[in-house]
Amino acid sequence: MAVSKLGWRAALLLGAIVLLTATLTAFLARTEAPRWHPAQARQSDQRGAGRVTALRLWMLAGALGALGVSSAATFFVPIAVSSGLSAHLAGLLYLIAGVIAVCVRVLAGLLADRHPAANAITVAAMMVTGAVGLAILSVGTAVPFAVGALLAVAGGWGWTGLILSSALRLLRGDPARASAAMQLGLFTGTAAGPVYVGAVGGVLGTGVALIITAGAALLAAIAVLGGVAAARSART
Repeated sequence: MAVSKLGWRAALLLGAIVLLTATLTAFLARTEAPRWHPAQARQSDQRGAGRVTALRLWMLAGALGALGVSSAATFFVPIAVSSGLSAHLAGLLYLIAGVIAVCVRVLAGLLADRHPAANAITVAAMMVTGAVGLAILSVGTAVPFAVGALLAVAGGWGWTGLILSSALRLLRGDPARASAAMQLGLFTGTAAGPVYVGAVGGVLGTGVALIITAGAALLAAIAVLGGVAAARSART
């Protein structure tokens, strides 16, 4: 109903507002201290400040990374059609990208079990892959779209479980806090992505919006590496 009367951009914006309102309500309803300040962490553990910095950087990285990939996934078919593909071929390519994404997630999980300390570095590499795919998508022709779509949706979306695993390893004694921080970042980016591309793409063009989201994915990778450095300094 909202789509037919107000347009799909307004419907997506309304959905994002509902999600953000629910998030704020959950924080206001908490009975304990809603934040873990570095000064408080140092009182119990001198390494706490480094872990908090790493967690915050990874939460930011999750939001920035999810922003681009959720946008590409949501507008996959419209971007494909505007790049010269038929709707049928675009849907088939979307299916292939989804299957590859599942395989990447399974493979990433197997590798994470073998080398859990390298999870965050793998996340950064996947984010860079997604950024490259988003940049290729902005070209706006059929062949580059097919390549960029597989990189952006399949390769660039397999890091969510790994970044959560890294946060849980970072805060071994407080998994609820680690999980909540990462999910806040991921869900915020996922909700904001389609609204952002719809608004910016409608004014500046989809190609420009995709280039900006590619830059956001690169910033996400940098934030992940910054979190790795903060976590290492906390251990030392």
